[in-house]
Amino acid sequence: MTEQKSSKHLISVIIPVFNGERTVERVVRSVLANRTDEIGIETIVVDDGSTDATPEILDRLARETDIRLIRTENRGAAAARNAGLRTAKGAFIGFVDSDDRIQPDMYRKLLLALSEHDADLAGCGVIHETEYGAIPEKGDGGTAVFEGETIYREILGSQGMRGYLWNKLFKRERIRVPLDESLLQCEDLLFCAQNLEGVRRAAYLSEPLYRYTRKTDGEELSIKRGLSLADAQEKLLAVYREKAPGSAYIPERNLLKTFLYLRAKAKQEHERDEAVLSRIRSGIKAHFCRVMREKDVSVKTKGNIVLTYLFPCISLRIKQRVLKKRHQNGIWES
Repeated sequence: MTEQKSSKHLISVIIPVFNGERTVERVVRSVLANRTDEIGIETIVVDDGSTDATPEILDRLARETDIRLIRTENRGAAAARNAGLRTAKGAFIGFVDSDDRIQPDMYRKLLLALSEHDADLAGCGVIHETEYGAIPEKGDGGTAVFEGETIYREILGSQGMRGYLWNKLFKRERIRVPLDESLLQCEDLLFCAQNLEGVRRAAYLSEPLYRYTRKTDGEELSIKRGLSLADAQEKLLAVYREKAPGSAYIPERNLLKTFLYLRAKAKQEHERDEAVLSRIRSGIKAHFCRVMREKDVSVKTKGNIVLTYLFPCISLRIKQRVLKKRHQNGIWES
């Protein structure tokens, strides 16, 4: 068993896993392959109450390697990541999902980006592994540097830094707020936004170094998960109104689009729960006029909002077809 290095370059990598018997060993090995003479990797695997062969696989890996294994009741990925955060010893924090993998030099390059640009946060490009094949994001391998409110804007984008947890390397000292365990959707973006307050500078390396298993089937949100997404977006909007008011129109626009989607979904599924319907109506009422008056929201987006409101079911069917075509071409919304 290899003894962990104690140095300023110790990276704690947190891997939450639930029923990951087919992929968990692959991801653990890919993280361990990032170790170098200068970089120690503390690999923390949090078994979130798995009921398949995952526990036995992790027991074997714990005997063969020096991974740290934590077992919890099944409470979701956010709670599992928080459990890992509470025990992490590294000066830097990374997150990797159990069905993904990373390139063997990902953390070395992210650490170098932090150092070269005196940054507090670094991110990298992504290879999307889909049923259509592996689709790397386009990029020249260069590094972009962001400061101030621009960082808040960047994590909202559909390209570049974005609000993912797993394509980033965080300085541990900058993480002040844990993941919100009440959310089913968008808790990663909220976590990033809530922990930007102490981030002076962020570096984005466009080289695709994270291999993300993109599930293109069954991605459509249920009403339950859509309402959780709206919860997250409301909390996100509150952060932006306080910390980055010049960009607050973006999460508000996205929140309105979520409520309009839920309205269409409710009509499509003949939803009868009056509490759900009332929540959707009040959400649209609260944000519609302000978004439509916002000068930074494009005329095209405003037109789509109006059409979605007037023709919800038709708009939903069109969106489903458009998204499928985009996915085939390697284009995803954040």
